[in-house]
Amino acid sequence: MSKYELKGDEPLLHSLRLRVTASDREHINKHAEAAGLTVSEYLRRCALRRVIMSRTDDMMVRELRRIAGLLKHVHIESGGAYSADTAAGLDSVRSAIDRIASASRAAGRGGGVS
Repeated sequence: MSKYELKGDEPLLHSLRLRVTASDREHINKHAEAAGLTVSEYLRRCALRRVIMSRTDDMMVRELRRIAGLLKHVHIESGGAYSADTAAGLDSVRSAIDRIASASRAAGRGGGVS
């Protein structure tokens, strides 16, 4: 067993040091915490332009997907009796997920530092 943390199959062997102002550090810590990430993982994702989604956004998307699953269940169990209503509900869920994704990108959480 390796004494190093792994990222996929690759060990995280190297570290970087950087100087930041107190306000920059506070900003970075706040955003890392909001995303539910360590500062290291947050900065790695920012530098590599990978997706950073806040915990709140992530929880909201999971709940919307759960609701979509329930709508699908209603559609199947009712034999399609409410197909227009379930289709409208699924469209609303899809639209809400798209709005969350757009807001995350606009806020800079879809990659890069905001």
